[in-house]
Amino acid sequence: MHHSDFISILSSIKKPNIYLELGLYTGETMSKVVKFCNKAYGVDMQSNTYLNELQNNNIEKLNIYYETTDQFFEHFDEKIDMAFIDADHAYNSVLKDFNNILKLLSDDGIIFIHDTDPENNMLFSKGYCGDSYKIVPLFENRDDINIITLPMTEAGLSIVMKKNSSRTYIRNKKNKIGWLVNDTLTCIPNTITFWHNLLDWFPYLEDKTNGYTDFSILPSTIENDFTLSNNKPYYIIRNGTYFRPLNVDAKTIVLIQDIHYGDLFNQQIETINKADIVIFNSNYVYNKYSSFMKHNRYKIIPLGVNFDMFKPSQNKYPGILPNSILYIGNSSIYPKGFDRVLKIVEQMPNQNFCFIMKDDYTINHPRIKIFNKISQKDVSDIINSCICTICTSREETQHLSGIQSGACNVPIVATSVGVYDDIKNSTEWGLIADETNFVEKINYVINNIDDFNPRKFFLDKGYSIDTCRESWKIMIENL
Repeated sequence: MHHSDFISILSSIKKPNIYLELGLYTGETMSKVVKFCNKAYGVDMQSNTYLNELQNNNIEKLNIYYETTDQFFEHFDEKIDMAFIDADHAYNSVLKDFNNILKLLSDDGIIFIHDTDPENNMLFSKGYCGDSYKIVPLFENRDDINIITLPMTEAGLSIVMKKNSSRTYIRNKKNKIGWLVNDTLTCIPNTITFWHNLLDWFPYLEDKTNGYTDFSILPSTIENDFTLSNNKPYYIIRNGTYFRPLNVDAKTIVLIQDIHYGDLFNQQIETINKADIVIFNSNYVYNKYSSFMKHNRYKIIPLGVNFDMFKPSQNKYPGILPNSILYIGNSSIYPKGFDRVLKIVEQMPNQNFCFIMKDDYTINHPRIKIFNKISQKDVSDIINSCICTICTSREETQHLSGIQSGACNVPIVATSVGVYDDIKNSTEWGLIADETNFVEKINYVINNIDDFNPRKFFLDKGYSIDTCRESWKIMIENL
């Protein structure tokens, strides 16, 4: 059965008061559904003769808007009883459209999503189904919705409804109890870290961080807790660097987001080789350790950025000097290369700068504004008050603050470390530099600012918090 016929049959039974369709194309589905609705809305990027005829034949109940779905939801706020998503097939776009509809969906409303079960590899391209299929495992692990996916026609169709809270037993059988093991969740007050995200994503993940001041006592404490526990964890997510392997009978997920040498490196290798799965936050980090690994149980999952929090804004943070270049980090020579930052300040005598410092560093300088240990909301506003971000690090695993800058559509000039080494063949996000040409590259970016589109680049490459969450949920489910 064709998906449009299936949706039409259900609409003939449900008779929705309001039906919404995103992505009309020739209007085939809308033409079959509109007769069963009290009111119908369609959204598409451009008109055609089919849609014009459809509109004219249903002038009293159908309204078609020729705009992006983002623009549509800026002015639409009516309760939706049935919706069909078939617009942009990119995962992030489908997820955004879905969440916008879910806010307006009636309690017994239905959302159909097309292109979620492609039958062959050819259909995975952008011109067909794209990567919209990725929403299926993500939605299967959400506690607020039910989803069923049908292998309908060649592309597949998913049906989503809000979850009935009285049926939570359906979800409980999938839950796995876990422990999160690190010294602390954050060293900077009011900062949401990746450890916080994990606790938010997995409601059955217990926080076993305890502000340990001595890493040497952490493993034995966790092992003792495990022995005494009446509800032992199925898995443990742990920092992969600062304490020895844990001797417990649980699946161990090791997160490597620090590069070290000497004794700490040796401890990392021991921990990696005893892990059930290792998560690296960039290919750059994986390449540092791959030749020492005795297994191939690993995944590359970048730490995601919240693109709803970090986004372009006209809000200017008080006190920022005009056209400032931004540095986010600490005052260390290694790994952050702060000596390089000060050298750049000296080499650009007419340029203003802004430093967001993760330590207590301060300096009295007429062209530098400094903020120490501030909240992420303030970081977002400060990024949007600057014209360019620099990363001078001698070593990085990812450089999350650079991706946050990119999410705000502020371009970056960076050394070839961390995520920048992974993406060095592109210039959409910014430019790679070294000690010999940092000033030259910064000046080029400043003078050609419109040539860069880092927000789109990092979204397309999967550096959002949504993509990160999906990857972790699939990994946990498959443990």
